[in-house]
Amino acid sequence: MIEYSEIGLIVDSPSEYTQEGVEIKPPTYLDGWFVNFTPVDFPEELAKFQIFPSKPVRVFSGAPTVFLRFEDEAQWASIRDNLLQD
Repeated sequence: MIEYSEIGLIVDSPSEYTQEGVEIKPPTYLDGWFVNFTPVDFPEELAKFQIFPSKPVRVFSGAPTVFLRFEDEAQWASIRDNLLQD
């Protein structure tokens, strides 16, 4: 069984708001679509997407985490669907 956690977009710089709650600066995001895997049964074909963040946004509790970055959600969805068919 493949265990993963889809993170999606990661905020690089958060929104800024006035005291009245009006957004004056929208958030910016890191490039890519992010997904975490456990190394158990980690598919080798995903190794080319592996990254090594200095400050991970999310990790698996009690298990090592493999961090992946894809170009966008569509690329991940295509790869995910192929993995889950096997």
